[in-house]
Amino acid sequence: MRLVAESLDTYYAMIKLSVKKSIIVLACLSMLMVSSLLSAQSSIISRDHPLLSRFPDSVIASVEFDEDINYRLVLSSLQRTRGLVSSEISERLRGDVTKIVYEVSEEFNGQDVYDFFREQLQERNYEELFNCAGRECGSSNYWANDIFRNRILYGPERNQYYLAMRTDSSVEFSPRIALYIITRGNRRLYAYMEVVEVGGAETRIDIASPNNLLERLTE
Repeated sequence: MRLVAESLDTYYAMIKLSVKKSIIVLACLSMLMVSSLLSAQSSIISRDHPLLSRFPDSVIASVEFDEDINYRLVLSSLQRTRGLVSSEISERLRGDVTKIVYEVSEEFNGQDVYDFFREQLQERNYEELFNCAGRECGSSNYWANDIFRNRILYGPERNQYYLAMRTDSSVEFSPRIALYIITRGNRRLYAYMEVVEVGGAETRIDIASPNNLLERLTE
């Protein structure tokens, strides 16, 4: 009986050791998978949209893509009338919309970012449709929550800039770009861009879903 008991103890010890090894192996595989997913996701969202380049020392915080939607391009300051946020002038479009949030290094300010994009607009011969700065744009709350529906863009009115442009003035339905720059109360600086392509997006840079990332890794 004693020999049987010792054998059982040895058997159970071997099972526990095997289970521990399996757990360690699974944990290592999980860490490798997460690392691969993050690396794949990082490579996907590191690309700029070909129509406009990012501000130096900024990183892409998020990218979204909406396919074939009705879009209102704001071309004047915002106001609230009868409970609804509106602009006196706007343009209605239908197309694919790419939405990019850039986080900019705190060593710069909103004016630096705004000037950079305006210079780029001129270099590429884009047509400026509307621009505003500070309180003349209206409430930042309106822009963040009613127009762009992204609360991370809310900040003091004095710290905001808006710029709307058309990429080719000779073509009626050429891509439009809306750019909003805000320095939040915590001093974080964001540049938010929406690119509207009426004929459909030529390039998609939106973040792949976890399932798509897994498919990419297993190809």
